[in-house]
Amino acid sequence: MTRTHTVANISDLINGKVTIKSKDDSMLCPKHDEKLKFFCVTCLEPVCHDCTLIDHNREQGHQLQFLKDFVPTIREELSSRKEEVSKKSEEFSEFLNLADELETHTMDKTKTTSKSIQNAIVEYISRVEEERLPMEKVACDYLGEKIEQLNQLRKKTQHIKSLAEKSLLLTNQIMENEQDLVGLASMYKSLREAMDRAIAEKPDEQKLKNIRKSIDHLHYHVTPLDAKVGKVAVGCSCTERSTSSVACKNGPKDVQFTRDGRISAIVQAACIGGTSETVYVMTGNETVYTLQGSGFYNTYTNLQHQYMAVNRGVYQSKEVKNLEMFAAIKQTTTSFPNCTSFSWTRWLPTLQYDSIRCFTSLSDHRFVIATTDAKLYILGDTLGEFSHGLPDTRSISGLATDNEDNIYITDRDNHKIYILRSDGNLKDTLNVGDISPTCVAVPHMGPEIIAVTHEPATVSILDLNGNTLCSIHNEEWKKVAIGCDADRLLYILWSDQNNEKTLQRYTFQGVQVDTLFEKESHSYNDLVLAVSPTGACAAAVVTTTGADGKVVTMAPGEKPSPGILIAMASSNINLLDSVVSEEVECAICLNKLDTPRILTCLHSFCEKCLEKCVQNRKDDSSQSGNSTLKCALCNEYTVLPDTGVRGLRLDFRATRLVEALREKETRELKLASPAHRCEACGCTDSGETASTEKSPFTYCRECCQVLCQRCSKAHAGLRMTRTHTVANISDLINGKVTIQSKDDSMLCPKHDEKLKFFCVTCLEPVCHDCTLIDHNREQGHQLQFLKDFVPTIREELSSRKEEVSKKSEEFSEFLNLADELETHIMDKTKTTSKSIQNAIVEYSSRVEEARLQMEKVACDYLGEKIEQLNQLRKKTQHIKSLAEKSLLLTNQIMENEQDLVGLASMYKSLREAMDRAIAEKPDEQELENIREYIDHLHYHVTPLDAKVGKVAVGCSCTERSTLSITCKNGPKDVQFTRDGRISAIVQVVCIGEGQGTVYVKHGTETLYTCFSRSRDDYRYKAVKNLEVFAAIKQTSTSFPNCTSFSWTRWLPTLQYDSIRCFTSLSDHRFVIATTDAKLYILGDTLAELSHGLPGKQSISGLATDNEDNIYITDRDNHKIYILRSDGNLTDTLKVEDISPICVAVPHMVPDVIAVTHEPATVSILDLNGNTLCSIHNEEWKKVAIGCDADRLLYILWSDQNNEKTLQRYTFQGVQVDTLFEKESHSYNDLVLAVSPTGASAAAIVTTTGADGQVVTVAPGEKPSPKTLL
Repeated sequence: MTRTHTVANISDLINGKVTIKSKDDSMLCPKHDEKLKFFCVTCLEPVCHDCTLIDHNREQGHQLQFLKDFVPTIREELSSRKEEVSKKSEEFSEFLNLADELETHTMDKTKTTSKSIQNAIVEYISRVEEERLPMEKVACDYLGEKIEQLNQLRKKTQHIKSLAEKSLLLTNQIMENEQDLVGLASMYKSLREAMDRAIAEKPDEQKLKNIRKSIDHLHYHVTPLDAKVGKVAVGCSCTERSTSSVACKNGPKDVQFTRDGRISAIVQAACIGGTSETVYVMTGNETVYTLQGSGFYNTYTNLQHQYMAVNRGVYQSKEVKNLEMFAAIKQTTTSFPNCTSFSWTRWLPTLQYDSIRCFTSLSDHRFVIATTDAKLYILGDTLGEFSHGLPDTRSISGLATDNEDNIYITDRDNHKIYILRSDGNLKDTLNVGDISPTCVAVPHMGPEIIAVTHEPATVSILDLNGNTLCSIHNEEWKKVAIGCDADRLLYILWSDQNNEKTLQRYTFQGVQVDTLFEKESHSYNDLVLAVSPTGACAAAVVTTTGADGKVVTMAPGEKPSPGILIAMASSNINLLDSVVSEEVECAICLNKLDTPRILTCLHSFCEKCLEKCVQNRKDDSSQSGNSTLKCALCNEYTVLPDTGVRGLRLDFRATRLVEALREKETRELKLASPAHRCEACGCTDSGETASTEKSPFTYCRECCQVLCQRCSKAHAGLRMTRTHTVANISDLINGKVTIQSKDDSMLCPKHDEKLKFFCVTCLEPVCHDCTLIDHNREQGHQLQFLKDFVPTIREELSSRKEEVSKKSEEFSEFLNLADELETHIMDKTKTTSKSIQNAIVEYSSRVEEARLQMEKVACDYLGEKIEQLNQLRKKTQHIKSLAEKSLLLTNQIMENEQDLVGLASMYKSLREAMDRAIAEKPDEQELENIREYIDHLHYHVTPLDAKVGKVAVGCSCTERSTLSITCKNGPKDVQFTRDGRISAIVQVVCIGEGQGTVYVKHGTETLYTCFSRSRDDYRYKAVKNLEVFAAIKQTSTSFPNCTSFSWTRWLPTLQYDSIRCFTSLSDHRFVIATTDAKLYILGDTLAELSHGLPGKQSISGLATDNEDNIYITDRDNHKIYILRSDGNLTDTLKVEDISPICVAVPHMVPDVIAVTHEPATVSILDLNGNTLCSIHNEEWKKVAIGCDADRLLYILWSDQNNEKTLQRYTFQGVQVDTLFEKESHSYNDLVLAVSPTGASAAAIVTTTGADGQVVTVAPGEKPSPKTLL
């Protein structure tokens, strides 16, 4: 057994003299323990002799060869595969490098997207910090205005008080100086007038109360926030699509989205016409009846139904001579995405279909229509030509509008874009150089850029100066149409040379976002595109025109990220400080008074300064007349005499004070000199004598000169100067002698004579010459000696002093009240500002939440793509590893030429692995798809249209209008739809014939009847079976532009008396409640609403919120149900002892519910049914409620005399204002509707019957501009 074993000496093995190979046990068959000498070519494995007899015999089809003979074939085949596998390995390596690069690109995309979001947030937050709150500005402006009013009142009061105090002060001063008779006499008239005026004045306490009341009306309340900071979205060719048919003769020629999300189309439609009195034969929802047959009597049919002769003579078969074609605008009943049919029609009988080029819609649901001859028409309640300021030499290629109803008009021939206001005034004209603009599109909110199409099939983005910012073009494009959505993305519809159409979205920076559809063939060759400017992103494309035109609507299947933004502004209240002048200074020139003239306010100014003021008034064309002069200090007006400024009284007292001051200043200056010099002879002293007992120098008061002893003696000897007052300088300096001011002011300024007399008539001192000329007795002047009349002056002034003192105290008390009110205003400012800041802090946190949400959207999406990339890379890495390992093993096993069995045993596995590696290819398409998806991710800033809150001032001033409703009876109930239109449930008359009711109308709902068999006889005729139905009438346009209820929805299956109330949904459907507690929903058709309410319920009131939750009050069971619009019951609130009737909720963020209940009370509940507060007044006998877009609660109530009052409250129960009070209406019940969106407005039914009336009321308050982004 062991004779064949290999044996060697251990020393030789250790020394390396002998090597011993591993034993060759592996060469034996593991099954039969025999040598593996053969190779089964069929099974591709080495086998022993026993295997060839049992498992691999030739009889079973196995092909056998000696192992040593087949090894060269194995080596050859493996070698031939090695090169291919090596290439594949390199190919997989390159692919993995691309995957690594894509991963890096993805991470960079994550960072840049996150950075874009953060930059937007930082920018908005900086705007928050920079501008502060616009609401705070409103509060500050309003309170500043009230402070200004208070300051004016205080200024007026302070002025009268100052006048009283000044008159008292001057009286006391002038009466203390018994020597200054002229000063007393000259001020007598002015003082007496000022004191009489102060006594007559009273503090305006009523105005102070009004200011306080106005301040208390200021309030701040939080309003809903519905905004975006921007949007993170993933461009996607996946879209939600639907097709709507437009039944017409031809069209649509153009389509548009209205602001409420409905789709309108211009079509050509058939109607029965007769001169100007066109008769439209329609049924139900405006379906036009067409003419069929060719006999003498033709029949009007609508599908299967045929109206033949009935014995009552109604709608017998008639022949109509002229079936006319008119242009019309057809519109969907509901908003996108719920719009299914174009069921509403507006006829344009004065416009030919072929003459219309394009149209656009305004925010009030009017349409602007452009014709091929460059005319503009506007369609509201009626169709009329649009008066505008466009140049006559114009063309019109395209129309677009923004949120402010500016109309953008492209003029292709003149290379211009006109921006027209909706009132027709031309706002701006942009010259666009060599561009010939055709289509035009602008962002709905914040239109700071304009997109236009032009040849050659190019889209250019322009600024508001007409400069090109960027252009988008593709060589495939042959025709182009554009539109802009609510997210500021540009939709480009283009067709190629095969007229295959593609719709793509771009940013306004020219970056492609995605492709909504690609290379589609439509039967309509031209391009007609409409894009929704508000709400959800949506586009409408006309694909088929003709008798059955088709409009395809699509919504991008993207994942938006909502966000919020707050922008604020601040305002500081600056109060002007009053300026007080010295009595000897002129407040105009700021110099000493020169010839001062006194005004009625007791303020004095230079004569020349006053004359300059008068001259300036003459030069100022804005001033009319010169009869008054405004005081520069207190702004009081003084009536000028005929002689002008010179006719004003001289202020002798001020003149004397000025002269005395000047004399004193001159004297002190000269006396202060250490070395005196005689001003007559020029001799000087050394300065030593100035401190001795007696100075050799004297001072003359009248001459204002320093004299030496010699000159002083000469001065005393002269006749002209002997009476002058002279004193020794040393005595003056030491105070031993005082010198009085000279009395030059006692002379008449006109005649330079002493003022010895007093004119009692003119109440002023006069000289002797004055008594001969201006004040002589012959002219009726009463004269007395001045010294004799002074006692009378003193007595009269003294008698007034006590009254003026009391008045001064009264004014002081009033000013104290004004100061307290100012403190109250400042406190109000602080509390309002604090409320706003608290709200902003909350919303700032929501900004941060929005940032995190948007970043999460981006990170989740990119993370998902990285996961896909990792899976792809893992798969590729696996194949690459398989290839590399197969190469490694092949090389290793082929290097060992002795190990034939090892080579043969690995052959099959290696060949399979290498074949698999060769067959695999890197999934480049998947990698490209991942890259494309990553590139589709984008972040763009979108407009913000939201509020953090509102600062408003309650006001009883309202704007009112009255609308009439022609009907049989009603309205029973009114509602505002979400687009601002007013709807009313009424009872109307129509011609009926069972379920196939036919309505024959002319223009807007005029009823036509017929009984004659004569041809073309559609005039007012008697009809035997006039039927009465309930209907919903609606205004054509939105508040405040609504003027008539011109649209009707018939409710033939509902009796008018069976309807209790109704409400509207966001898609313009109506929910109607009946007296038997059933709910109906009116969309394209009227049907009963399947719901989850309990079987035994009552329905007292309905309300809806922005998510179309329906709030239903159950008075009998003391419950409030919250129902989804699909009929599912969301919640049931038990309200204990309350029996709720009317219900109102805030449209946005309905966190509270208001209900009315007995006894005439309004309760505010939380969403658990708990009462937060109640509002009640003993006067209230009936109550109705509603809530506006600013979360203010409107309460309409009537008293025992059935006089009605409408007031507004906050949801905290604080009364804001009264919109009208104690009004008598002919309708006794209370029907109130409040607009849940847009401008604050209420509608009240005042009259019912054949000519029902609805009064609309809009609060005349000062809202917060730029409320919040």
